[in-house]
Amino acid sequence: GMRLAIFSDVHGNVHALEAVLADIDAQGHFDHIVFAGDLVFGAADPARCIAALQARPIAAIYGNTDELLWELPPLDDETPEEKASFLKLVEWTQGQIGASGLTYLRGLPFELCFSPASDHSHDLLVVHANPVNIHSPIYPPEERQTALFGKIHQPDAAVEPFLRDVTAEVMAYGHVHVPSIRKIGRHTLVNIASVARPSDGDWRAKYGILTFKDGAWHPQHRVVEYDVAAARAAILAAEMPRADDALRRTPLPTT
Repeated sequence: GMRLAIFSDVHGNVHALEAVLADIDAQGHFDHIVFAGDLVFGAADPARCIAALQARPIAAIYGNTDELLWELPPLDDETPEEKASFLKLVEWTQGQIGASGLTYLRGLPFELCFSPASDHSHDLLVVHANPVNIHSPIYPPEERQTALFGKIHQPDAAVEPFLRDVTAEVMAYGHVHVPSIRKIGRHTLVNIASVARPSDGDWRAKYGILTFKDGAWHPQHRVVEYDVAAARAAILAAEMPRADDALRRTPLPTT
């Protein structure tokens, strides 16, 4: 057997991260604890998020908002004002994590693979967004897309090219901040996102547990309450660029 806890998309929210790590600690033994990218960019505590990962035996990969700290994406779609505030947040985040933090992030791999079977027949691939790049989203199943967006953004056929060279049976990933399980051909795609910045209308932090037992993978989504008020107060106290955006993406509990 094999048991993994996998989380992604922390975006500088150390309050949500620490709640998830505490919940992982409470779930018993894991063979691996894995972080699937987007660690520091977007909230008040980038350096503390790096320290929290470094303090534990966590295997990590990088995401698109980690990479932009050393290689800016084209910002063609942004207005001049948006571009300026975005660059300010990049610089602020770089200053918060320092050279050592940047070195840590730049040393992370693109993907990780776990093999519960010696013949690799049940491999689990962990990537940030998809197996090809760190940018293109893989959305939830078609019916969930219809519920979320009122239409299908990405039919199953559009996902197949991403999986052409994938031998793994299961893929765990984040990037799209909506937990889901999508079956495409012989692949099971488990979105375990997100610790922070939810897009599913649920304010709580989320991660995934994947257990390989009796010849099959069993995915489970975990949902964790955390101190949102403290996370929001930290955003204001940090006097960080784009604080209004960070607050909007750190929603208060709905009663």
